[in-house]
Amino acid sequence: MKGKKFLAFFQTTWFILIFSGVLAILCLCLTRFSMPKPALMALTLDLVHHQKVPCFDLGYVAYSALFYGFGGHSGLLVGQVIIYMLTGLTSYFTLRSCIGSGYWPAIGACLILIYPPLWLNIHRVVDTNIGVALFLGFVYFLVPGNLSQSPPAKAALFGFICAYMILTRANLVLVLPLGLMPMLKSVKNAVVAVITGLVVLILVPGVTTGFFYPKPQEGIYSFFTGANPHTKETLLKYLTTEPVSPDVFQEAQIDQTKFPNDAVLVQDEQTKSKMLQYSLNWVKNHPLDYLELMPIKFWTLMRPDIRGAERQVGWKAVVVDSVQCAMALIFPLWLAAKLLVKDRFYGPLAAAPLAILYVIPMLLTVADPRHRQLLDVLFLLEIIVFSFNLRNRRNRIQAG
Repeated sequence: MKGKKFLAFFQTTWFILIFSGVLAILCLCLTRFSMPKPALMALTLDLVHHQKVPCFDLGYVAYSALFYGFGGHSGLLVGQVIIYMLTGLTSYFTLRSCIGSGYWPAIGACLILIYPPLWLNIHRVVDTNIGVALFLGFVYFLVPGNLSQSPPAKAALFGFICAYMILTRANLVLVLPLGLMPMLKSVKNAVVAVITGLVVLILVPGVTTGFFYPKPQEGIYSFFTGANPHTKETLLKYLTTEPVSPDVFQEAQIDQTKFPNDAVLVQDEQTKSKMLQYSLNWVKNHPLDYLELMPIKFWTLMRPDIRGAERQVGWKAVVVDSVQCAMALIFPLWLAAKLLVKDRFYGPLAAAPLAILYVIPMLLTVADPRHRQLLDVLFLLEIIVFSFNLRNRRNRIQAG
C-alpha cells in the first residue's frame, strides 16, 4: 500500500513538473523576452563582475546574478522557469498537506500555474515570482505538522526560506511571527531554523553588499511616495503611488536629477533623511489626510489592474480588461467562501492573518494592484481547500 502511495506521489510530482515546463515553453514561444529594468540589470551585472552592490532587491539580484553568470540572458530565463516550476510543486505540497493525497492537490497546483501574471512573468525578469515561491514555501510550513514533525533538514529549509523571503521582499517581515507557532512545537527544529536563517541573513548581504546584515533601502522611499500631498491624486490617476510629483521632490529639497535611477537615489543617506523628514512632517500636520489615503490604497490594491489595456487596442484591450476583472474577483470569492463554510479565522493556511499582515505595509506606504499577486495565489489555495471540504461535507450528508 505504501508503495502504491509513493508511486502515485512520484507520478503526480513529475506531472506537475512536466505541466509547468510545457506552460513555460509555451510562454516563451508566445511572448517576447522582456529585459529587466535598467537599475535591476545594472546591479545584476555588478554582482556577476564581483562588485559590491547596495541592498536593493537583494534576494532576487543575487539569484539572477547566479544564473546570468552561467548563461547570460538565457540563464536568466532558466532561473525564471525554475522559480515557476518550484511554485507549482510548492502549491501541490501545500494542498496535499491540507486535503490529503488524490487528484485535488494536483488540480489546485495546475490552477495556480495558469494564474496569468505568474505565467506571463516567466519572461519578465522581476522579483514577483520568486517572492510568490518563497511565500508559498513559508505557507507550507505553517500547515500543522509540516515543521514540528519534520527532520532537521526541513527545519533548515524553513529558516532559509524565511531569511531569503525578507531579503527579497522586506515588507514580508511582518508575517514572520506566524512562523513562531509551528517552531514552538519542536525546540530542536526551532533552533535549526533560527541558526540557518541567521546564517543566510549574514552571509548573503555580506557577500553581495559588504554589510554583514540586511540594510533595506526601499522602505523610506516607499513611505515617501505614499505619504505626501499628491499621493491621492497619483493613486487615482496611475493606480499606484508613483511617479512622484516633481513638486514633492522640490518641496523636500531633493534634486532628483542628480541620480541616474531609483537604485542610486534610495541608497543616498542624505536624500533618505530628507524623504523621511518630509513625509513624517506631512503625516504629523495632516493626519486625517493620511488616514483618508488608507481605504484608497486598499481599493487600489484590490481593484483590476487595467493599465495594461491602455497599451492595447480592439479585442486585445477587451481580453486584458476581462482577465484583470476576473483576477480582481478572487478576493471577494475567497471572502464569500470563508463566510459560507464558516471557516475559523486561523485556518490551516492562515490566509486571513497572513493577508492582514501583508496588507498593513501597503496601507502605510505604497499600493499597487501588482502587489496583489501574492494574495491572489494565497486566496486561490484556500478556495481550493474550501471546495474540497465542501465536497466532502456534501458526500457525507448524501451518505446519510
